[in-house]
Amino acid sequence: MAKPRHDSGYTLVEMMIVVALLGILGAVAIPAYRGYVQTGKEAEAKAGLSNLALLEEQYFAENRTYVAGANAGALKMALGFNPDKDTKYTWSVAAGSTGDISTSFVATADGSANGLPVFTIDDQNNKTRNGVTGW
Repeated sequence: MAKPRHDSGYTLVEMMIVVALLGILGAVAIPAYRGYVQTGKEAEAKAGLSNLALLEEQYFAENRTYVAGANAGALKMALGFNPDKDTKYTWSVAAGSTGDISTSFVATADGSANGLPVFTIDDQNNKTRNGVTGW
């Protein structure tokens, strides 16, 4: 009498079910992950701009003028502003609503080169995101 044969391993149907489940999980998880990453990068811009505005106000309290800077290097020299080395934003400060840097400023974190929004804050603490009021 012959012994019944017991095969071990996975059937093609079982493998296809696993592949389908991985595809569904990937379709849901990857966009959610990208959303979380972008939210984190936006938080970096908001925190950096708040810090930059604070440094501008401290400088103004001591010198009765604000500091303009076209990039993070110039702002670091003048104010001590030091964003993350791997930041996705370009930082700048220019004259604000009065058109005179000695009386007003607008600080910008521009992430448009990396597909991120542009944030601004001014000396009156007005904040915009892509030109729309509020963060």
